[in-house]
Amino acid sequence: MEDQDDRYAVAINSNPSHIAVEIPEGKSGFQPLLSSSKTPSYNNSPPNKLSVDKLMNHPKLNHITFNFDVPSYGNSVHLLLPSQRHAVMDKRFRIRAQGHSTFHHKSTKNLTLGTILRNQVVHVKKWWHTINKIRHPHSAKTPYKDLPENEQRDVRIFIVDFGYAMGIFNTPAHRIEQNLMVVSNYYGVLGSFFVTPTGTWFNFGNIFDAAQDDIESGSYKANERYSSFVRTYGSTTDMKKLMDLDRLVDKIAIGELQSAKDARKQIKNILKEPSLFQSPFWTILYTAVRAASFAVVLDGTWGEIIAACIGGLLVGVILSVLQSKIPLLVKISTGLCAFVCGMIAIAMKYTLDKLQTGVFVDVSLTALSGVVVLFPGMKLTTGIDELIAGHVQSGTFRIVNSLVTVIGVGFGLLLATTIDEKISGSNESLQYDRQKLPDWMKIICLPPTIILIIISFKVPRYWTSYLFVALACSAGYFGDMYWTRLKLSKQVAGVINACLIGFIANLYSFFSLRPSTVVSSCAIFMLVPGYASTNSINLLLQGNVETFVTTLFSAVLSAASLVIGMVISEMIFWKHRGQLSY
Repeated sequence: MEDQDDRYAVAINSNPSHIAVEIPEGKSGFQPLLSSSKTPSYNNSPPNKLSVDKLMNHPKLNHITFNFDVPSYGNSVHLLLPSQRHAVMDKRFRIRAQGHSTFHHKSTKNLTLGTILRNQVVHVKKWWHTINKIRHPHSAKTPYKDLPENEQRDVRIFIVDFGYAMGIFNTPAHRIEQNLMVVSNYYGVLGSFFVTPTGTWFNFGNIFDAAQDDIESGSYKANERYSSFVRTYGSTTDMKKLMDLDRLVDKIAIGELQSAKDARKQIKNILKEPSLFQSPFWTILYTAVRAASFAVVLDGTWGEIIAACIGGLLVGVILSVLQSKIPLLVKISTGLCAFVCGMIAIAMKYTLDKLQTGVFVDVSLTALSGVVVLFPGMKLTTGIDELIAGHVQSGTFRIVNSLVTVIGVGFGLLLATTIDEKISGSNESLQYDRQKLPDWMKIICLPPTIILIIISFKVPRYWTSYLFVALACSAGYFGDMYWTRLKLSKQVAGVINACLIGFIANLYSFFSLRPSTVVSSCAIFMLVPGYASTNSINLLLQGNVETFVTTLFSAVLSAASLVIGMVISEMIFWKHRGQLSY
C-alpha cells in the first residue's frame, strides 16, 4: 500500500470552532485514514469523517496539523471551515483558499500524467460552470420592496458606495453605470444613475410613478424616491482594486453575496487595503525610465537621452513627493514639469558645447520626452470612448481636460524654448539632420518599460496577468514599428494595433475571468504617446495656429482609431458581465 499512497501534511493556522475533514473513499475498498485526538497532532484513526467541536477555543492552541494518507488515484481533499472558508488540495499541489487561513502541504511522490490530465478536466469544468452562472445573473431572494426599511437603506448606501469606489479608479462612465445597473437589478431596485469624472448622481425609485401623486391633497401613491450626489475628489489607477471591485459585482450577480451590509464591508476593505507598489520610489523610477525610453523612440542623441532621464527623475519627484506636500503645485504641475525638463535640456546642451563633444541637444524634444508621463492620451482615448457610448458630458469633460493638460505642457515648454533662443540667438533644431537609431536600442528599452508600467498601473500579482500584459505591450510596440515601415497612416496603424491588443486582452479575460482592462490599459498606454502628436505642441509654440489645429485634430482621430480597434476586438470574444474594457 505504501507504493500506491502519497503522504500529505496540511497545517491550518486559524481559530475555527468546528473543523470537518472529508476524504472520499478510494477504489478497491480503500478506507481513508484520518486522525482523531485532543492533542495538537492527529495521526491515523479509522473514521471517514472527523469533527472537532470547539477544539480551537483553547487560548494556547493556535496551530494544528492533520496527517493523512491519500491514494494516488484520489483527486482532492476538502477542508471545510466555517464562514465559507475552504481549500481544495489536489495532486497538482494547488490550493485554492478563501478566508484568512493559511494552508501548507507537501508530497513525497511525483505526479503521473493521467492525474494531471484528470485535474485539468476538473478545473475546466469549474471554469465553465462559473461562466454559465455569470451568463444568467440571479435575483435576490427577498426583493427590495419587501425588505425592512433599515435593509433598504443598506442596499441604497451600498450602491452609492460602489459607484463612488468605481469612480475613483478612472473607470469610464458607461462601465460604471453598467455595473450599477447589475447590482440594482439583483436587489430589484428601480435606479437611474448619471456618472461624470467629478461625481455621480444616484436616483432610486420609479420617476414615472410621479403622475400618481396628488400634490394638492397630499396623497402620494408612488414609491418613495431618493436622490443623492457623491463628489469624486481626484482619481488614481489601481488595477488590483478595480479587479477586486469587479469580482464583488460577479459575486452579487451569481448570488454568492446577498447581504448589502457584507458587500459594503468588502468595499471598505478594498479601499482601505494598501496599494501595490505605493512607494514614491517606483513612481520616480518609472518616470525616469519612461522618459529615457521615449527619447530613444524619437531617435534622440545620447545627450538628449541622459537629459530626458534626469528630467523624468525630477518630474517623478514633483508628482510623488512635492505635490502632496505643497497643494499649490497641483494646479501648475504640468507647466512646472515641462519648464524643469526644458531647463535641464538647456543645461545639458551648453555643458556639452563647453566640452566641445559635438553632441546635439534639442530642447523641445528633450523636454517632451521628460514629461511623457503627463501626456493625456489615456484621458483622450477614454473621453472618445464615452462619446461613442453616448455619455456626452463625461466624454467632453475628459477631452477638454486633455486639452488643458496639453496647454499647460506647452506653456512650460514656451518658457524654456524662449530662454534657449535668447541665449543661442536661433532655433538650431530646424538645421539639425537627425540620424535614426538602430532598432536594437529600442528593443532593449522595452522590457524595463513593461515592468515599470506593471508597477505604475498596480497590476495584480498573478503570473497570467504579467504574462498577458507583456504580450500585449510587445505586440503593440513591435506592431507600431512594423506598420510605420509599411508607411501606413497613424489612424490605420492605430486600428490594427488596438485590435491586436484588444484580442490579447479579451483572450486573457475569457480564460481568467478577470477584467480585460488589466491588460488593455497597460498596452494602450504605450501606444498613446506615439499617437498624441507631439508635433502639435511645437506648432503651437511656433505660432502656426492653423497647422496646430490640423495636427491636433489628427491626434483626436488617432485616439478614436484606438477606440475603434478595441471595439472590433470586443466583437470577437463573448464578454461576460464582469469584464471591464475600454
